[in-house]
Amino acid sequence: MNKLKGYVDPEYLQAMGKFLGSLKERTYSAMQAKTGDKVLDVGCGSGIDTVALSRIVGSTGQVFGVDYDNEMITESEQHAEKEGVSAWVKHKQADASSLPFDTGYFDSCRSERLFQHLLNPALVLNEMTRVTKVGGAVVVLDTDWGTISTDTNEIDIERRLNCF
Repeated sequence: MNKLKGYVDPEYLQAMGKFLGSLKERTYSAMQAKTGDKVLDVGCGSGIDTVALSRIVGSTGQVFGVDYDNEMITESEQHAEKEGVSAWVKHKQADASSLPFDTGYFDSCRSERLFQHLLNPALVLNEMTRVTKVGGAVVVLDTDWGTISTDTNEIDIERRLNCF
């Protein structure tokens, strides 16, 4: 199958997950999730975060992950099964701009490194807000490519590289 421009594989997501560990933890904390909560991970990739969230909400809670890529959903389901949390962690193929959940279904939701790939991020943020209960947390972590900097004394070259 031909992959779209920008496609990343599960190995890349694993490596980045380790690199971003402390930031991931901050998103979990910002969600204010607790035992028994229902939480959503939008753009779940290979299920790294859904499994981590399963440890926070426990077996009395529910974790859903959605991703546009069916291969990632398969990978996520296998990861949850391997970690022994598949009874309360589920993954669905879905378009983030039209989430297949009722309004106010989740206690909180999150997304990480997804918005930079979206054509209409405002629509996805609205959907995340729609499916989250009033007063629940919606957490988005993403890259600000506009502030990227390269450690160099050649400022002119750095600025020209950032235009690409």
